[in-house]
Amino acid sequence: MTEPLVEYDAADGAVTIIVSSDQLANFPKFINDHVIKKKIGYEEGFCKVRITDASDTTLETLVQFCSQSLATVSDDDEHPLHTQKFFYGSKVDDVFGFKTDVFSKLQLKRFIEKLSDPTSYQNVSTCCIQALNISLDEFENHIWEEIRCVSSPGCAVRRVKNVKGLVEAAALRKHEFYFDEDNKCSSNEQKIEHPETHNCRKKSKKEAILYASGIPVKTTTFPITEHFNMSELRTILDMYPHPVPGLSCSYMYVGKNHSGFSWHIEDAALFSANYHHYGAPSIWYFVAPKDYSKFVNCMKYFPLDLGHVTCNNVLGHKYVIASKGYLGKFGIPVKTVIQQEKELIITYPFAAHMGFKTGWCITEAINFADPFWVEPAIFSPKCSCLGDFQINLDLKEIIALTNPSLLPLYLDLDYLGLAKVLKGNKFLCDLGVLPQLPPETSAYTETVKINNNNENESDNENDSNMDLGASKSEEEPLRKETPPQRSSCLL
Repeated sequence: MTEPLVEYDAADGAVTIIVSSDQLANFPKFINDHVIKKKIGYEEGFCKVRITDASDTTLETLVQFCSQSLATVSDDDEHPLHTQKFFYGSKVDDVFGFKTDVFSKLQLKRFIEKLSDPTSYQNVSTCCIQALNISLDEFENHIWEEIRCVSSPGCAVRRVKNVKGLVEAAALRKHEFYFDEDNKCSSNEQKIEHPETHNCRKKSKKEAILYASGIPVKTTTFPITEHFNMSELRTILDMYPHPVPGLSCSYMYVGKNHSGFSWHIEDAALFSANYHHYGAPSIWYFVAPKDYSKFVNCMKYFPLDLGHVTCNNVLGHKYVIASKGYLGKFGIPVKTVIQQEKELIITYPFAAHMGFKTGWCITEAINFADPFWVEPAIFSPKCSCLGDFQINLDLKEIIALTNPSLLPLYLDLDYLGLAKVLKGNKFLCDLGVLPQLPPETSAYTETVKINNNNENESDNENDSNMDLGASKSEEEPLRKETPPQRSSCLL
């Protein structure tokens, strides 16, 4: 078996591993040998994998599965389809609140009709694709102008009084956003002018942005190669003793131009794999793990709502989109990646990412784990305001298998002890998530402390003798005495 070829994509400069189908047959070995050990994408927080001979499931099979799944969702389950809405806190900054909302039966019918048409995914030139064909910068200008156009003024979350106080209430579970349908952004009445692309907003009325996010693949698989599919990666996450909603199967995503997902990291800081089956390119934005702490601190003070200042898992709320230009003002570099058909995006733990679709496309994603992940997972962010809406993994079985020496500390919730043991983990140190350890006491410091204590005791004894002599001065003449000499100490 030949070694995978590693190159930099000419379109976006992303590090890309070129593989054949047989090299993915043992996915955990591929990740360990060709991604983790060689640190491919380690600094950036992601890598791209291009499969040269993918014998993908047919487009007709995929659209049939997705359309039937959307049409037959039970009343007890959350529907994958939703509309996407945006609001702004400042008209001058490209940072927006992000909300998913309900849809109408007519919108669902039209979405399924368009989804089921194979021509929706073939050689379609949307406004986003035309902008992207010019340059990534032109796409940036186009997508953010579109979001400005459809956004409304609003507050990040509804404030609820007398529930944990005003500030903490702003970070309650479901994070209901204000959105005033009648209070439209002034730019909605204007056409978006792009010199070499079609205007995508030719009328003042807002058009809904629809996105089918998270169609579960539970009872079937969709082969990408003869021996590889997204539902059966066979990583150490499969050893978890109980099925975990959101992690135990892969999910399908169907989007159209302008739809997308907000800034976040994966649940429990897991790895993720996202495969692009068919359709228009997806645009991803990444903040490297080494900039995670800086990004989180910046995000807490976005000009939307300060209610998230107290939250320990602000990225888990998935409520903000912000441009690379805006983040650049705070010294946070952002990498842009173009994902084409037959390409797999691998994200590292703590790699923040968001993205947009440029046209109709079908992608499939799943979380997975590697022994590399276990130690960062111990310090994955959690917060009380998300409650059951976040995934909390009990890691004791996996730690017992991968690094049993950490198990007693983990079971005792001794995070300072874990931080002391793991302080040599460069990935964790760069993240800035380890608890701050108290200053270490060295032998030199102890010697100084002992000598200083002896010196203080000697001084106290001398002071006592001097006080005693002063008290007797009235009864007998003061005698001249040579004051005691301080003993020198060699440090």
